[in-house]
Amino acid sequence: MNWAQLQQNSDYRSIKERLSLAAVIQVLGTPLQQSGDRLVGLCPFHNDSSPSFAVWKTEDGDELCGCWSCDFRPSDVFTFIERRLNLTFSQAAKVALAYINDGIPEAPPLPEREYDFAASKTAVAEAVEPTHAVYQFLADRDLPILDSWLVAEFRVGVNRDGDIIVPHFGRDGELHAAKKRRGTGKPITIPGGRLDALYGEWRDRNRKDVILCEGESDTWFVAWLHRDKDVDVLGLPSGVSSKPKAAWVDALRNRNVTLLFDGDDAGRRGAASWALELNGVADSIRVASLADGHDACSSGETVLETAVRKALPYRDLGSLAVTEQDSHYVKINTATGAGTDLSDFVFDLRSTTDLVDGSIYFDVLAGDEQHQLSTATLSNSNLFRKWCMDRMLSWKGSSREAAELFERLKAYAVFTPRYQGTDVTGLHDGTFVLPDGGRIGSGVWMYVGEGQTVKAEDQIKIHPGPLNREIVRYLSLMHEAKIMTPLLGWVAASPLRSMCSQFPILAVVGGAGFGKTTLVQATLRSFNFWCASPMTLSSTTPHAVQSFVASTNAFPVWFDEYRYGARPDAKSALDQAIRDAWDGSSSVKGGYGENRVALKYLAATAPIVITGEDAFSETSHAERMIILSIGPQGRNANALAAVEQTVCEGLGYDYLAWLTQRVRQDDFPAPPREHDRHTQARAVCEWGYGLLNEYASGTLPPFDFSLAEVEYESMAANTPYLELLRGGLELRDQQGAELVWIDVDDLCVRRRALLAAVKRAGLEFHLPGGERAFGKWLQQYFETVEGLRDHRGAYTLYKGAAQYI
Repeated sequence: MNWAQLQQNSDYRSIKERLSLAAVIQVLGTPLQQSGDRLVGLCPFHNDSSPSFAVWKTEDGDELCGCWSCDFRPSDVFTFIERRLNLTFSQAAKVALAYINDGIPEAPPLPEREYDFAASKTAVAEAVEPTHAVYQFLADRDLPILDSWLVAEFRVGVNRDGDIIVPHFGRDGELHAAKKRRGTGKPITIPGGRLDALYGEWRDRNRKDVILCEGESDTWFVAWLHRDKDVDVLGLPSGVSSKPKAAWVDALRNRNVTLLFDGDDAGRRGAASWALELNGVADSIRVASLADGHDACSSGETVLETAVRKALPYRDLGSLAVTEQDSHYVKINTATGAGTDLSDFVFDLRSTTDLVDGSIYFDVLAGDEQHQLSTATLSNSNLFRKWCMDRMLSWKGSSREAAELFERLKAYAVFTPRYQGTDVTGLHDGTFVLPDGGRIGSGVWMYVGEGQTVKAEDQIKIHPGPLNREIVRYLSLMHEAKIMTPLLGWVAASPLRSMCSQFPILAVVGGAGFGKTTLVQATLRSFNFWCASPMTLSSTTPHAVQSFVASTNAFPVWFDEYRYGARPDAKSALDQAIRDAWDGSSSVKGGYGENRVALKYLAATAPIVITGEDAFSETSHAERMIILSIGPQGRNANALAAVEQTVCEGLGYDYLAWLTQRVRQDDFPAPPREHDRHTQARAVCEWGYGLLNEYASGTLPPFDFSLAEVEYESMAANTPYLELLRGGLELRDQQGAELVWIDVDDLCVRRRALLAAVKRAGLEFHLPGGERAFGKWLQQYFETVEGLRDHRGAYTLYKGAAQYI
């Protein structure tokens, strides 16, 4: 049973009422002693030398605990057990029930709180209008609130010690309590006050729409963002774990309420509690979802506005016939009350993921296994039944009952983490989305791999682990600098590929046994970017090529055996991917997913690395590539051994985490944006290498692009068009007449007859764009004289072109 289900049947509340929080805290190893109207002790969640952890009673008699020196904020018994024993909510609830059934030693009694507003009134009266203190607080929290607006709207002040004084007024405008906070520390209630009104209630204009936030600073930020909108913004006065008071609920009667609480279990439990209290009182209830570990202030303006706009409506589940019973779903007969078994499982909903196409994925736990379940699967009883069978689960319901199960999941989704889904691993809105469901950064993105052709988790294995940044220097020494520095620069830039409008393809070529595969494999595996063997073009299908190059925008996709003899259709697909990947162009493909006639746009967003023995010959390739040709000499076996012997499982994770922080800094070097393709390719490598050298504390050798320059100049001078013209000097048409000949400094060409002779002879000349592109290329580089004719027929003269043949 998950916590949302506990909340629905009120077990959650009854457990709290029957169990002493203070007693639980002592049983779990934190002695408490009375201090005024609180019990205090050393905090179990940080290295505490003087008691900063406390337990107290709220105005309604609920027990809360918290620490004013670390991140453990005011919490109830469930949150304390979760944090102390590292459990889920449902596990913590079972522990709490066991304490009730088995009994635990009593704790010192908590005295009833006494209220005297004198201290609060004195603190507010002595506060002066803030100048630098409030401005600094807003700057430290990165909140774009005008300090003069905050002072005018919420009447904050500053005392002689530099503490920010936050008054709490009732609806009548009378002062009921005050809090103080220093810097970005937690607000502390000044003794004697009574937090019995919603925060900001004195400025409530009774508008139809209202947003309810969790704390004072969240209320400030949300109110600032909605200052020009027809909506009121209120806050909870004493934490989300406090029971909603009747007066607070009544203040929201007949209004459209959006609950905007923190992105953690306590915040979601609080949202469930408030939704139950408001059900039948408010005209509508919606619940906004924030990323795990984030509140309104830390989410930022864009994320916050999206969360409010996409808040999900709360639904009372009492009208649904499908319900949970023990560990399975049943359908209740409304006439008899009898239940018909529908399944041998119950889903424990962990999170919800929205995709840009409107579909939803539910991350559910069934038994001990976690699965992703799509709305497309739930909408079809046959698909859902097969989905269950594939996972050794049983479902006997109809399409209607599957639809009711979908409604149950949607209702629970209101109180679970909600993410923006993508089937493209990599960088999204400043967050690296990993294929194992993890993220590096503070965004709300989640990878959805269910049903995807590419199993990205087989190649990309990025996770925290042992780290030794010295491995980056070892990598730079594995071969000559003219090979390793462009290679490392390209790899270092690849996670930021989506920031570059144009990004080169990396080709490492050379003879068999020269070590190109070993070099690339050691580099990519060290960063955990590609931990499998490369895809070989002798066995890879065009579908696989297209799928892989569209599966990521940050992690290199590696193809091997680029040579004659490779599978022609796969090699052709990769040739097209090379052109598309330069600027992330899309190809339209059919036959993907559950709808076999639907079309899908596959954008070639992946950084592509190719190894093989074949030299690239197309100009369209040369301009979009960095080609590193490895010879038999120059390998450094000692450096390779050092790389292989260095335990560095966390390098990729650490580098990506460093990048997310570095990108947010004002002095982050802008991605290159050159007009010339070759210059852009070099600039990307040099940009990435500069970042990597900074990450490695400046220990890398100077950047050397000389080998790549030589390869580019060689390819530019030996395009397939020039090879065709050189070969044409030896060819004749069927009457024995010349097709290409030299006239002093000029070149004469019968283009159409030349191409026909090449085809007739079965020669392998791949001309990108065919005859038309061939003619345009000649016109671009040479002065052209057309319409000439002699005994050989019509021909075109290209002035000065003879020297290149």
